[in-house]
Amino acid sequence: APESRVRDATVQTKYRESEAQTDPYSPEYVIPPGESPQILMLKGLSHERGLPAGEQEVLMIEHAQKKHKLEASLPPATDEASLGLRRKLLELQEMREFRLRQREMDEAHEERLDLLRQALVDRDQDNEFLAEQRVEALRQRQIEERDRSVEQIQSQRIKVLRKLSMARGRLQMPASEPPGSKRRSGNRDIISEYGTYSSRVYAPIARLGQRPDKDGEVFDVTRRVPDLGNHGVLASLEYNLPGHLTATKVTKPENENEATARTSKDRHKQQLAADLLKMNTILATKKEIAEDPEKAKKDLLPSWRTRVSKAERPPTPRVEPRDEDAEVFDMAVKLFQRLIRGRAVQNQMYEGKERRLELIRELRAADEARAAE
Repeated sequence: APESRVRDATVQTKYRESEAQTDPYSPEYVIPPGESPQILMLKGLSHERGLPAGEQEVLMIEHAQKKHKLEASLPPATDEASLGLRRKLLELQEMREFRLRQREMDEAHEERLDLLRQALVDRDQDNEFLAEQRVEALRQRQIEERDRSVEQIQSQRIKVLRKLSMARGRLQMPASEPPGSKRRSGNRDIISEYGTYSSRVYAPIARLGQRPDKDGEVFDVTRRVPDLGNHGVLASLEYNLPGHLTATKVTKPENENEATARTSKDRHKQQLAADLLKMNTILATKKEIAEDPEKAKKDLLPSWRTRVSKAERPPTPRVEPRDEDAEVFDMAVKLFQRLIRGRAVQNQMYEGKERRLELIRELRAADEARAAE
């Protein structure tokens, strides 16, 4: 075959960007003229969307093959008879395709209805499960409340029976006891309790709410003593030490005269106040120098050449004796003021009690009902 005079060629240069390098476009497949491969009928199928092929896909492929054979066997439209036969065959094919499409739509509709029915069934099952859970939780709550009430009643019963037994024991005491005896009056006989080693002082009773040797296991140091002869144990102990035992924290004392500035606005205000104070000090110094140059010269002299005079002590204050009538009058005024303040506080307390009277009654009623139970 003669070589074609036209040839497609690609050129790659070194002046390029790796990110911009692309392959020339080329179609995925080329169909020779006059051919129609059947594999092209499967180009609309993909993985999990028709592939692997199932019964529906097989029926679709067979229908496409029949349609392809029918289109190949159609008579040419050369005369009127051939044209009528061609039209009749095409109409029959269209009716078959219409029925096929109608059947597919009906199947899809039935599938959607089945999914909807299943979703409704699942929803009903979930609602029933949640309702059962709520009923079970309510039942458990009621059982717990019942058990708690029974336990309270039982503890109250034991308490009352214990009181009755103690009262019966006191009544059955011998009459030889003196009338003023502490045991007869129901008080503890501390001397006899500490003298008897089987008493409750030495052996508490668990049913009275006392635990013998309460939390005594915290003093068992034999099972918690590490093996200090092992280097790994020593390293782990040093590693597990709290940070405050190995690190020294030095806190700078705050200046009591200056408030701590927490925001930038406060810090700006403090800086502005410091600048103003410094400027006022400078201006006052300049003014003193301008008014009294000699004093300025004295201030410039060293301290050992400046004579400092002793400061004069202020005069000793004296307390003038007051008149006795004035003191009595002041005491009466103070007493009157205390009475007025006390009356004002009483009025405030009474007004507050009147405002909260309903709440006080409600709390009292609740306490009485609880005591009655």
